[in-house]
Amino acid sequence: MVTDQIKEIIAKSLKKLSIKANPEEIAIEHPSDISHGDFSSNIAMRFAKELKMNPKELAEKIISAINPKFGKTPGVKGSPTPGVEENFGPIAEINIAGPGFINFFLKDDFFRKSIIEIIKENEEYGKNNLGDGRKTIVEYSSPNIAKPFTVGHLRSTIIGDSIANILDFSGYKVVRDNHIGDWGTQFGKLIVAIRKWGNENDLDKSQTPIKDLVDLYVKFHQEAEINPKLEDEARACFKALEEKDPEICKLWKKIVDWSMFEFGRLYNKLGIKFDLILPESFYEDKMVDVLNDLKKKKIVEVSEGALVVFFPEESKLPPLLVQKSDGASLYATRELATDKYRRDEYDKDVLIINEVGSEQSEYFKQIFAVEEMLGYFKKGQRVHVAHGLYRFKEGKMSTRKGNAIWLEEIIN
Repeated sequence: MVTDQIKEIIAKSLKKLSIKANPEEIAIEHPSDISHGDFSSNIAMRFAKELKMNPKELAEKIISAINPKFGKTPGVKGSPTPGVEENFGPIAEINIAGPGFINFFLKDDFFRKSIIEIIKENEEYGKNNLGDGRKTIVEYSSPNIAKPFTVGHLRSTIIGDSIANILDFSGYKVVRDNHIGDWGTQFGKLIVAIRKWGNENDLDKSQTPIKDLVDLYVKFHQEAEINPKLEDEARACFKALEEKDPEICKLWKKIVDWSMFEFGRLYNKLGIKFDLILPESFYEDKMVDVLNDLKKKKIVEVSEGALVVFFPEESKLPPLLVQKSDGASLYATRELATDKYRRDEYDKDVLIINEVGSEQSEYFKQIFAVEEMLGYFKKGQRVHVAHGLYRFKEGKMSTRKGNAIWLEEIIN
């Protein structure tokens, strides 16, 4: 790559000046003003203070160490500087700008050859093997069952798919994972709502079952404000689901089926495909091992009947709840079980990327810290790519409040 060549050239010139710098430490960027060159480096300004030199003076010494002719006998932009030997690859000219930026101009011939190469290679242009076949899981989209896609799902779906495509193009062995949210207390709420105010037969016949489920979900929260005991009913209902109550499991399965049909229809419209769709419930029987690991390593403490991870004070992370006082699991418990399964199933060196909203940043710091404490992963194996939120003037969208913008309406 051109940037690697430029870094190497700068590193060699610094060595001549008895300045130690590895090529990977040298920053190269595109100047915002193209008249300042094709690439630019602030390396002189970075070392000037340390060497007690004027940045511009140091920049001149660096250029001179590359070749005394550069910057002294400027030629036409894009044409090689007269008298400079032909051993600088695509570089035609180097000069200084501002307080000490070193600017690099590339040869016209470099661009001609690049255009020919791009036309020749077409869609394969730029394909590389930077990943060297490393197994990588990219988790994205990950909608919740019984909730229609809102405009908020669009970012994770598109950004995540783009990340997966780029990594695949760069030689990584990519698994595109859609981690469907089909477990948790919200399903207790929904089942309570269906039983109190809904009708299974009507939902079976409905043309828009998910929107009907959302109406029931909103209804639950409205009623729970008047009657808080409904929240206890919902928790008890989810506990029964975890304990495999046949009637509750049957209704839960229907909710999942209605939702997956809708999701598939929208993914087809967006042209998105996944290699793996394993819902949260898939990992439900795998949480026991994680809880045992946490207890064995003495990472959890009992607090008011619940299991909690307390982090070192210097981490500035709040405690992470991994099991409720009634024995019910949480999203964090399932997250840890999911990652342990991925490591065991794919590779102990697997790279796992979660494309999720920025409001989850602290949560992922907690998860990554626990996974490192457990010895599941090394630092850097777990990555959170965050995106911002779509908001109204009065605040963020909320399905439970019924003020979301449906993605299908936008697509249509």
